[in-house]
Amino acid sequence: MLASADITRYARQQITARLGRLVFEVHRASRGMDVEAIHDLRVAIRRFSQSLAVFASLLPKRPVKKVRRRLKRIRDTAGRVRDLDIAMALVESLEADKDGALRAHLAEARKQAEPALADELRRFTDSNQSEKWRAALGLDQP
Repeated sequence: MLASADITRYARQQITARLGRLVFEVHRASRGMDVEAIHDLRVAIRRFSQSLAVFASLLPKRPVKKVRRRLKRIRDTAGRVRDLDIAMALVESLEADKDGALRAHLAEARKQAEPALADELRRFTDSNQSEKWRAALGLDQP
């Protein structure tokens, strides 16, 4: 049977790995808001958030709540962009937009949604959010 310290160390390793992936995907999405980058960003957010939920009993409650609230803002903003990507793919696959007007409308809506996501990602990066989370969650402890 694993000792409590081993479980806690394992939890920190798993959360740290998912936070690292999140940081990578934030930077990737910041450089280019292509379809795959936005999708991968949302996956990284979900996985990091799930790791916080799974190991919640081993983490300080207040910082977890703050981190999850911040993640939700980023996830929701990215979701607006991703929803438009999915809508455009659906329209293309159905070949329902003969004159291209719907596709153009969706593309314009996506273009308008991108700045809000760019701002969220910039705030995350500029505020060194991942390092603050690392400290608040106690991930740097042995």
